[in-house]
Formats: sequence, C-alpha cells, structure tokens
Amino acid sequence: WALSALAFWAITAHSTHLMLGAGICFLLALLRFWPRNWVPHVSTLRRGFSTTGLAHIALLIAIAVIAQLALHRYLYGHATLNGNHAPYLMARIVADGPGALYLRQHCATLDWAICSDVGHLPDNDDDFLWAPGVVWAGADARTQQRLLAEEMPLVRATLRAYPLQQAARSWVNFTQQLNDFGVNDFDNNDRMQQSLAQVFPSSAIPSSATSYPRSLQARSAVPTNAFTILQRWVVLPSALLLAALLPWLWRRQRVRLLGLVVIVVPTLFANAFLTAVLSSSDSRYQARVIWLVPLLAALAALDLLGQRRPRRERPATPQP
Repeated sequence: WALSALAFWAITAHSTHLMLGAGICFLLALLRFWPRNWVPHVSTLRRGFSTTGLAHIALLIAIAVIAQLALHRYLYGHATLNGNHAPYLMARIVADGPGALYLRQHCATLDWAICSDVGHLPDNDDDFLWAPGVVWAGADARTQQRLLAEEMPLVRATLRAYPLQQAARSWVNFTQQLNDFGVNDFDNNDRMQQSLAQVFPSSAIPSSATSYPRSLQARSAVPTNAFTILQRWVVLPSALLLAALLPWLWRRQRVRLLGLVVIVVPTLFANAFLTAVLSSSDSRYQARVIWLVPLLAALAALDLLGQRRPRRERPATPQP
C-alpha cells in the first residue's frame, strides 16, 4: 500500500511521469505476453512478471489519470491531463531552429499570434517561455490561448517541412540530457522568489519571510557543484560495474534483478527522450532517475557476495 501510494503520487507529479508509467506498463505487458519462441530465454525474464502485478500497475495509472482529469476539471472547468500548461513543445521546436525557420518562411501567409514575434524569436526554450516581455510571458491571456491552439499545427508543419533537421537536433538534445544528471540547478532565482511570495505570503506565515532568506538555497550557497562531481564519480563506475555483472546475473538466472534492469535501463533512456525532445533539457530531469544506476549496481554486487559467501564458509568435506 505504501509503494502504491508513492507510485500514484509520482505519476501525478509531472506530465512526463505519466508517460513513463504508461511506457513501463507497456514494456511489462510485452514481456509478459510475448511469444516465447520469438526471443531466446524470454521465459527467464517472464518469471519475474506476474499478470497480477501488471494489472496492479495498470490500475494505478488508470486511477492517476482519472484523478488528474477530475482535479483539472474542478480547477479549470475542463478535463485535461496537463492543466493550464505552457506551450513547451512549441518552445522546444522554435528554440531548436526548424520551427523558427518555418515561421520566418510562412508567417506572411499565416494568421498566427506567434507571427507577431517572428522577428525576435529566442533560440532558448526557457527564454521563449519565461523571459519577461518575450513570447509566452509577455502575452496576455487571450494571446496565450491562441499560442496554445497554434502549438500542434506548428509542430506538425515543421516536422513535415524539416524532418531530418529536427531529428538531428532532437538527437543532440537527447544525448545531452542523457549525460546531464547533475544537481547544480537548485540555486535561487527571481522566478522562485516570486513563486514563493505567492505560495507563502509573509502575512500568512510570518516566519517564512525571515527564515528562507537565511537558508543556503536563498543565498545560492548549497555546494551543488561538489555534489554534482560526486554524483558523476558514483554513477559512471556503477554503470560499468552493472554492465560487468550482467552476464553473471543472466547465467545465475537472478530473475528479480534482471527484471529491475529491464525496467530501469529503458526508463533512463525514455526519461531523457521525453524531457529533452518534448520539453527542455535540464540536469534535474535526469537526476531524478539516475540514482537507480548505483542502486542496481549495489544490489547486484550484494547479490553476488551473498551467493559466494556460503560456498566459502561451508566446511570442507573430510577426505577418506
């Protein structure tokens, strides 16, 4: 029950979490029902995935989807999974270049709100969305609704016009995100200060007005660079150790650990793809899942030690 509650909260915490959860569910279903004669030794992995467990995960995802739809209908008046979201995909494809190129070539014939900014489109998705006075942050409520309506038509048109260019840029974003898992993105900034002032007004919680400014984060004094270096020196050797132990896990048919590997490794790649290609490349996105690599490596190493120790401690058989 505790893990189910944690999984439910995680699925609803970010839109890409729902995509990851659905992808994991699909992967488990594929392994559970894939014909045995199509992939050698698939029955070894299949022993770790039960139909009941698969149904449990699917039910958690369904409950999370229903909860999101109900909450957003209550808050915004219409059922949606994303709420009043910003046009992240539009910002991504414009910042990548092909979207901006398409707009510069076709805005003369388009009645789109974004065409009013075609002469000064930013090459950074954060600036597109959050910089004061720029495209999204500088638009009024009516213009923002028009921008949201134009998002998918722009994406589809850009992909039809420049598929190879966008694919190349998306690949760069993906590989950059896959290798960017530091914890140096948690310093103070103006947007955070504004958000905190709205969520915790000093009149409601007087102590917050004096306690937070004294914190390490507010003073940008958290040793994030040191922790980022430490994390990299932990993750990379862990990945090498895990790769070295995989043949042993397979030979010994350590089904539970192999099952974790089958779930975790695709999740690492999928997380980098969903965030960097569909939204933004940011170290905190990959940092939220990269800790699974040292965890897997440690579990595999402990399992290996646990298998070897009984044989060393077993008393020798007396010779006749």
